[in-house]
Amino acid sequence: MDVLRPSLTLAEFGESWFAELTPRQQKIYAAPLRHQVGRVLGKRPISSLVAADINELFSRLLRAGYSGATADFAQGVLAQLWRAAHGRGLLSMPWPLERKRHDLPLEHDAEEDPEPQQALRRSGQRAPRGVSRISVVDYAEQWLQSPRCRPPWIAVKTAKVRAGFVRTYVMRAPFGHKPVCRVTKSDVAAFQRSLFASGLSYKTVCTIIRSILGPMFRDAVEDGLLVESPARGLRWPREKLLRPDPFSPKESQKILSWYERNEPHFLLFVALVFLAGMRPSEAAGLRRKDIDPKTGRVSIEQAMTGGVAGPPKTRQSTREIFVGARVRKLLADRTIQRLRSDDYLCTTPTGKPIDTDEFGSKHFRRCLRSLGIYQRGKSIYRGRHSFISLAATKRAPLPAIAGFTGTSVAKIERHYMRWFDELRDPLEGSTRRAQATARSPRKLKVRGSRGRRGGKR
Repeated sequence: MDVLRPSLTLAEFGESWFAELTPRQQKIYAAPLRHQVGRVLGKRPISSLVAADINELFSRLLRAGYSGATADFAQGVLAQLWRAAHGRGLLSMPWPLERKRHDLPLEHDAEEDPEPQQALRRSGQRAPRGVSRISVVDYAEQWLQSPRCRPPWIAVKTAKVRAGFVRTYVMRAPFGHKPVCRVTKSDVAAFQRSLFASGLSYKTVCTIIRSILGPMFRDAVEDGLLVESPARGLRWPREKLLRPDPFSPKESQKILSWYERNEPHFLLFVALVFLAGMRPSEAAGLRRKDIDPKTGRVSIEQAMTGGVAGPPKTRQSTREIFVGARVRKLLADRTIQRLRSDDYLCTTPTGKPIDTDEFGSKHFRRCLRSLGIYQRGKSIYRGRHSFISLAATKRAPLPAIAGFTGTSVAKIERHYMRWFDELRDPLEGSTRRAQATARSPRKLKVRGSRGRRGGKR
């Protein structure tokens, strides 16, 4: 195939590029190249690709029902094709996300970036003196590399999630190439509406706007790039609360029995989540000195996220609990008694700390599929939900459940009690009690000199 002819389509160029890959690379890139990139942009001439096609690919894949991670990987494949075509002279424009970054400090002269200055003059606005013209994409890259986006200022998990969301959504926002000083609240509101229209959940959109753009624009205000954060004061639709979907007691017992038979090395880790209501990160962060097998005392003082130990999720998460008999039996195992004081209780077979994300995607998913109860979104974290739900249905006091699991009573009432508590008509219940009281006559107790009913005989 002549890959240098001008009318070459993206699909044709992709096939020639695919033939040059190694067998391992072909196995990885085959599906996204042909079923995702090829279906959306395959008929486009390779020379006519523009930066808007990157967002178009991502948006159409989300509307088709693909996850954000799948759409992000498809854009990575498009980036490989884009770079190859640019290297062969078929595309004059390099990959748009590889523009030259500005070096810190962020402030530089307005003459170095005349286009935003001209746009401000046309709009009748006056640019503040000393404010940088750095774009949102470039500032986001620098923001991710700054110390305030790294531990110990934020958790390891938060840093990982923040970096993924910034590169997946924020850098593809319509205002991504605008200077930070020109981003308005209407721009962020339009971006918010587009995220909802693409089919993302309320929680995902809330994470992007409130947990990513909010802190980023807040730091931009501190850096002198903005007067006020454009992500503040947005209107939000009413959130639709979904019914919790925990494992049933029978399913929980099947999961524990499966690990006891097939992977006993991870049985303690799974039991701490299902039978003690711990978060997976808390169970992975337990050390030998944190437990007392005789009394069942467990001190939760740290969490393991991404192989790095840090503080638990919230202040309430730091607690001391006494586990039940089944967990105490596992803690009294001889292999645990031989551990040193600072050794972790739950590790991989090679002795490394457990990566909770990897455990859920590999080991736990294999368990659910073998038991026939696998569903999308059923992670090991649902074991904690199962413990809280079972305790709520058995009428355990809410403060006791909240203190034992390291959460709040308000959160349990919001997510669990409305579904698992029997909410009956209070008027009907009070009427029924009044009628029952009226039908049963009140018994009077008459005490005699000896304290018996009826007095002396």
